[in-house]
Amino acid sequence: LSTTSTVPATIGGSMHLLSNATLTSSAAAEFTSLGNYSSFKDLHFVFRGLRAATDNVEFVARVAINGTSYLTSNYMSTGLRSYSDNSSESHDNWQSGSVIMRHRYVANDSYISGHADLFGFNNTTHKKALVSHVTLRTYSNYIQNTITSGSYDASDGTNAITAIQFYMSSGNITSGQITMYGIKNA
Repeated sequence: LSTTSTVPATIGGSMHLLSNATLTSSAAAEFTSLGNYSSFKDLHFVFRGLRAATDNVEFVARVAINGTSYLTSNYMSTGLRSYSDNSSESHDNWQSGSVIMRHRYVANDSYISGHADLFGFNNTTHKKALVSHVTLRTYSNYIQNTITSGSYDASDGTNAITAIQFYMSSGNITSGQITMYGIKNA
């Protein structure tokens, strides 16, 4: 295809730009009315140059199943991080019941970049899953690679997700972009 060719949306398995949030001193990035994207099976989010206002915070996400009433419990999430300062390296893991995504130890003098995939967000039969992978510099000057996975796991966990919110556990996101893409069924 040439650079001016357009791929029809009816072709399955394609990725489509749905929304872009450019953040400047923002409390959160919210992607709402996800029910409007029923022709997409999954959502892909790209994090570019996110910067925290506060040092030693967490970059987290929560979902809503009714408008934008973000849920604060009944999640199952876990993460694994590896980190190094060029003289030593280590790794650890954690779990959380209060967020669907969690990346810890964010420095306010560096950037977060990476992506997250929200699988089956409109499905009302199965529980949803989110997987994310980011790189960041920690407040203690380590380079960190983090992979997390999570799901909303309440007894009503089969409800469609209507919104997702990305934010820092304390303080604003001073700059950066989060872009949402829809993945068509193949």
